[in-house]
Parts: sequence; structure tokens; C-alpha cells
Amino acid sequence: MSDGGRASFRGPVAPDILAQAQAVLAEALAGAPPVPVSIAGRADLAISEVLSNILQHGEEATEVSLAVEVTPVLITALIEDDGGEVPAGDGTMTDPEAESGRGRAIVSAVVDRGGYERRNGRNVWRLELDVPA
Repeated sequence: MSDGGRASFRGPVAPDILAQAQAVLAEALAGAPPVPVSIAGRADLAISEVLSNILQHGEEATEVSLAVEVTPVLITALIEDDGGEVPAGDGTMTDPEAESGRGRAIVSAVVDRGGYERRNGRNVWRLELDVPA
């Protein structure tokens, strides 16, 4: 039995990164012990939200990378892009009437731990989801 699965991609910021991200997550999950569907779904949602925000708001971003590691106890996703610095946010939900601004709140709600930092001129998102024993 494998003790974990890993998968990654790096490429241009383009609409197909969402499909690529789903493929990366599926590959990492396939190489790991079984993960509850609800946890895998939360990971997919969090990754998709961050990448959607890069597509929608990262006008300067030209390259994005995603690395996913799945172990018997944890799913970790590391997302990086070369766009401009992400404005500060507290991860709370925006006005219910607003047409955007929910991405960070959704990510905060579905991950167990995570965060954003600006490192070496890149935006770096780390998302962690616990896998129950």
C-alpha cells in the first residue's frame, strides 16, 4: 500500500488550469490511501477557488503552479503564481449583495489550515485539509 500520492503542474495562466488542477488532484488521490469523498471535494473546491481568483483578478499573472500531496492524514496543496501581490483580506464573507469577493471566505471555510504569503516575487497559497483516521 502506498503511503501517499503526489502530482503537480506548472504552466501559463489560462482557463484550462481548472481542468488541469482537477487532473492533478485526481492523480495525487489515486496514488494515496482512500480519502473520504467529502474531504476530496473540499480540496477540489479550495484549489478551484484560488485558481479562479488568479484567472479573474491576477491580471499580471502569466504562470501558475500547483503541487498536491496526499498522505494518510493530510492533503496539502501549494499554489504559486507570478502575478502582483494579492490585496490583504481577512477571509470573511462580503456583503451578500456583492457580485464577487467570496473566494477567500470559501477557501477559509473549507480548509483546516492555510494561508497566503508573498515570497520571492510570487504569490504562494498553502492549503491543508486533515484526513480523518
